[in-house]
Parts: sequence; structure tokens; C-alpha cells
Amino acid sequence: MRNKTMLLCGLFAISGTAGAGEIESLVGITNEIGTTSGLAVDIDLATGAGTALGTISRPGISLAFVPTLDRLYVALPIGGGQNRLTILDNRSYAESGSVGIITDSGDGSTHKVSAMGATPDGRLFGVSRRKGSIGGFNVPEGVLIEIDPNTAQATQIGAMGMPVRSRGGSIKDGSFYLITNPDKTDREQKLYRINLSNASTTEVGGTGVYGEAVGLTTDGDNQLLAVISGDTTPGLSSWNPESRLYEVSANTGHATLVGATGFNYMSSLTYLKFPVFCGLVTGADLSLAGSSEIDSWDSSNGPYTSGDADAVLCANAAAAIAAGGAVVNGDVFWGTDFSIAGSAIHNGTVEQLVEPTPIPDVNTAPAEASNDNASLPNGALDANGNLVLGGRDQVTLDAGTYFVHDLVLGNRAELTTNGPVEIWMDGTLTLGTNSVLNTGGIPTDLTIYSSGPSGTLNGTAYASFVMPYATLLLDGRGATYGYMLAHDITFQGQHDFHHDLAAAAQF
Repeated sequence: MRNKTMLLCGLFAISGTAGAGEIESLVGITNEIGTTSGLAVDIDLATGAGTALGTISRPGISLAFVPTLDRLYVALPIGGGQNRLTILDNRSYAESGSVGIITDSGDGSTHKVSAMGATPDGRLFGVSRRKGSIGGFNVPEGVLIEIDPNTAQATQIGAMGMPVRSRGGSIKDGSFYLITNPDKTDREQKLYRINLSNASTTEVGGTGVYGEAVGLTTDGDNQLLAVISGDTTPGLSSWNPESRLYEVSANTGHATLVGATGFNYMSSLTYLKFPVFCGLVTGADLSLAGSSEIDSWDSSNGPYTSGDADAVLCANAAAAIAAGGAVVNGDVFWGTDFSIAGSAIHNGTVEQLVEPTPIPDVNTAPAEASNDNASLPNGALDANGNLVLGGRDQVTLDAGTYFVHDLVLGNRAELTTNGPVEIWMDGTLTLGTNSVLNTGGIPTDLTIYSSGPSGTLNGTAYASFVMPYATLLLDGRGATYGYMLAHDITFQGQHDFHHDLAAAAQF
């Protein structure tokens, strides 16, 4: 799988983006002769090599990802010339819901869908083999249809004027592209371009590949990709059943081999992108050297009681889970290296980033020039503009924006917020043992923006930290609830991190 994480948010006085990521994937489903189920296969975009992911209840005839709905659809044959439009989970590819039998909105008849593709604005199209035979080979004529992804109702655009046998479809540049071999005399797969408005069909050219089961999709670089069970040898019976990944020219139809998948009879293929929201981001390294526990929860549903395995950790360089007994319940994305050792436990996926996650810049000048520091209690700021709470000291900040140089909470000190608070700083951050940053326990009520060089958290914090230049150390027996972004982050001792989905969604 090729994966890409790209952070998406923009905030006042922050240039760049932070918070949500994007993953891309190429997946196909086998349709092997004599089997009653299909196998979802993850395909490496660079080599074509396939990895089995899981079983689908029936062979998948066609796949399509609808980006506006963030949904992956498959047309599953259920007998009697019928296909059931089914939703697959974006990550596991397990069946997660049934939309219904693909049925014509005009006459109520069912459609046997051979290929599907979706436009960037979320329209789902398909090629149906429901017309009478055409071309002298007892092969049905293709009909272009538009399918409602929420109801499975299909509207006919028009007949294509050509037979459709083995097939794979995708939408590119406003047209539906289809690979099929309509006259079956030599089994060469040919590329066709179909007008989405009236179904008029134009032959682009032959792929130079002879065979059967075919899948077609368009990747993130607008390149047509196909899986074809076959090879460059013409013939009715000599074709190779192994599915191979090809790049296909939209101008000539010629197919260039990428590599073999290692699986036979793959009859559907799709490329998909979907967002991933990182709860912890580092511009460089992430190290879990202690016995920390990492998990997730959503503070919009109430206080933390127990965590889920939906944490997302993103490191642009190395991510290392050392032999200290750490437990990571979630996914880890890494840039240059990943390692896990000893008694550490990881419950989730591990995937390498194709591109580094963009890290934002923090400019504290606007907050320094205009802020709510005047509302701070008398004496809260020292002569150097530092907010320093001594051991067991307490301070409450009203909702607003504050600027400080250093922020220091001594042992057992407590900082409370009355509503949403932003603290902008350009110095160091220090939380002492048993200190509490944001006693209200709602991470979305406190955000720390720092252009400073470092931070040490030994206490408990309910907050989001955006510290792109800082080396951040989480130590002791404390816990951080919220969202973190720093240059590099190290966990030591038993400091836990609970990724708050609500806090991360702000970025």
C-alpha cells in the first residue's frame, strides 16, 4: 500500500497546515472461476505485488470509491442477473453495509453491472450488461447507467452500441473509460472512452494484453491503472490467469507492465483516498521509551473513562516503540524507520508515509501585540513575562488569548480555564510532578501555541499542544489528554497519552 499523510488545517498566526491526514490505497477483488467468494487484495502501486486482506462474501464484479461520501462500494453478484450494491470498510475492506439491489428507476428491472466509476463530485456511474446480444458472439450490449449510491436506483444514460465481455471501468477527466474485448477472437483487451452525457463510445486502442478478468481505476496522479489476467500472447486458450498491474495510456490504450500481483482472476480495482486524523504529530522522531499507554477517546461524548484503539501517531522520521512495556492502541505512520522491541504491544496498523507530513509555523507576534493578559490575576506574570505557578499554586484564566514567554507549573500546581483559552508562548513549557494543566478536563478548552524550543510534561494536561520547533519530553506518572504536535516527542516513565478525537478535529 502506498500511503500519504498531508495535514489540512489553517489557524490564525499559523502558516502551514496541521491535524488531519490523507491515505491513498489501491485494492482489487478476485473473481476466480469455481469460487463462491472473493478475496480483497491490497496492491503495491510501485511493484504491483498483492497482499491478501480478507474475504468478501461473493466475488466482486466492480469497485468504486465515492470521495464525497468517503465510501467504498462493490457490486456483488447474487444470482439471477442481479447485483447488490454493498459498502466496504475503507481500511479492512470488510462488508459494512448493503445499499440494495441495483434496480432501474424507470421499469424496475435489475441491472447486471460490469464496471463502476465515480466522479470527484460524487456521481456514481456503471456499465450494465442488460441489453440483447450484439456483435454476433452472443454477448450483451453495454448500457451506461448512473447509480444513486444511497438507494442503488439506476438511471439509464444510453446504450453503448458495443458488446461488453470482460471489463474494468473508471472515470477520468469527465469520461468513463472501459477496458473490454468485444469481439473475443483474440482476447486482446481494448480501451474505450464513453461520454457521460449520452453514452456515445469511442475506441481508444488496444492494450497489447490478451486475457480475461479486468479491473480499471485512476490513481492520484490521474493515471489509468489496470489489472488484467493475461499476457502479451494472443489466443483463446493460452492466456495467463495471473492478474498483473499495468499503467494504461488514455491516449493510445497501450498498457505498460508494472508487475504481477500474485493473485488470479482479479476482476475489479479501485484507487481511494480518505482522511486520517492524527492525534500526535512529529516533524522528526517519536520515541516511546517507557511503559506509556496510548489510546483514544472523544471528549465530546464525555470525560475519559477508558480508551479505544483509534489513536493515530504520525512521525515524519523514525517511530520507535522501545522495550519498556509501552502499549499503543492505534495506528502508527512513520517516515524513515519503524521499530518495536521487547515487551511493547502495538494494536493497530503500521504504514510508511510516502511524503512527510507538513508541519506548520507558529508566529506569536499577533498574540504578543494583542491579548487578554490584563485579565490575569495580579502578579501572575513575573517581570520577564513568564507565567510561573509555584508548588501547589492555583490560577484561573478566563476565556481569551494570552501571551507569555515561559509557562511553568510547579509540583501540584493547578491551572483552570473558564471557557476556551489560547496561550501563545515563545519560551519553554514545564509541568511539574502532579501538576494539572486545565483542571476542567476538557481538552478543547485549552490550546498551547509555542514557537519555543522545548517542553517537559511531568504532570497531567488536558489540552492541545502545537509546538513545531520544540523537543517535547513526557515523563513521570502523568498523562496528556488531547492533541500534540512537536518537532520530536519522547515518552519516558509511565506518562500516558489519550488522543482526543474532538481536540484533533480542530486542526
